[in-house]
Amino acid sequence: MDSFFNYIVTSEEAGSEKPSELPFKIIKSTGNNIWMIGDHIECDMVGAKKSIDATTLLFKKSNERELNNESIDASFSQYTKLLEFIEKI
Repeated sequence: MDSFFNYIVTSEEAGSEKPSELPFKIIKSTGNNIWMIGDHIECDMVGAKKSIDATTLLFKKSNERELNNESIDASFSQYTKLLEFIEKI
């Protein structure tokens, strides 16, 4: 997936765990077209939407029901589906 993104930031690199704003502020300094890919609604989706208005993509377990949350722009249950989605845009 490295070929699709300019920067990838982890909480460990930022020195603070999500949903702290610090990881998101580091990401924001890299540009304006920011995507958050994560598996935790509160820490990843809500944090990214609230802090930097990122496009949010939620990885959900295949047996999870469809989640209705205004902080989630899209969800997927297999990384191959995410790659297909990215290749289309």
